[in-house]
Amino acid sequence: MQPVTVRAASPVDFVSCSALWLESMILLQQMDARVQLLPDARVQWIQAAHSWLSDPKIAVLVAASDEQIDGYVVGRIVASPAGFAPAEMGVVSEFVVEAHQQSHGVGPALLDHICDWFRSHQLLHITVHVAARGAVDQAFWRAQGATDWTRQLWLTL
Repeated sequence: MQPVTVRAASPVDFVSCSALWLESMILLQQMDARVQLLPDARVQWIQAAHSWLSDPKIAVLVAASDEQIDGYVVGRIVASPAGFAPAEMGVVSEFVVEAHQQSHGVGPALLDHICDWFRSHQLLHITVHVAARGAVDQAFWRAQGATDWTRQLWLTL
């Protein structure tokens, strides 16, 4: 097993990252019928990812070994809710590790590097979006010390 290298993503990484994203979304869709993917969802993800690279408030990092992408993370700096201090907070909006790499240190390596990026922007706290039915993802974040903060609910109209 090669050591994991975490680096800033480049456009050439997005085909591999989008495959990982699509696989994770299909698994989520199997757990939760409310998740509906568009026929061109992967193409839309790639287009969005290209725009992220030019946004100074978004970091896209990839974990690579043996010339392949084993996972990626998207971190964003967003405005805190009105009246909250500090004025900005970090959000991990996407965190995907290839299924066969989940016990090889890829997740912790990605987390370490995205936390370094947030710290470089003077942020001391982050939030992460985790599916309510994503028990494995929740367990990972809890093992890192994350705790419940808010709950996002779904209401069909």
